[in-house]
Amino acid sequence: MSNRDSDHREDDLQSVILEQRRELMAAQALDSDLDFAFHLQLQEALAASLALQPSTSTSTASILEPPHTTTENDGVSSFAVLQSDELAKLVQEVKDREASELEMRRVREDLNRRIHDEKFAREILRIPEDDWKEWGGNYEKPLLGEGCSKSKPVADTTTTTPFSEFTRKAW
Repeated sequence: MSNRDSDHREDDLQSVILEQRRELMAAQALDSDLDFAFHLQLQEALAASLALQPSTSTSTASILEPPHTTTENDGVSSFAVLQSDELAKLVQEVKDREASELEMRRVREDLNRRIHDEKFAREILRIPEDDWKEWGGNYEKPLLGEGCSKSKPVADTTTTTPFSEFTRKAW
């Protein structure tokens, strides 16, 4: 699978997640508005009902404020909140996976570089001293993939540079 296909799928996933989050936020706002309107209408109906009846009690404020009861809308709202939380977790997991893949690529490239350097150092040690004096200063063996059009460079966040120059020493 090519990087272009992978990037396209990642973009599609991100856009689906964003659209789903927008829809959830709109549903939560609508649910909240409907719940508020219902309670307001209930209070108005109770106030109108109490105004028509003669009251023996001086405190009608407690009647006008109905206790908040659990309704089906609360279940819908909590479901939307849970789904929104799950979407946030999914977004974080996608970011974590991308960071993990990038770190694995860096580690793999670093390991390949170290293996190359170790093999190159062993080759240098096997070169006879007379040959080394004659042409050893010009002996090189670049790491395959570096500078090659097929390799995809990874941004290096470390301050160390790869071991690029060898001298003939016994390690």
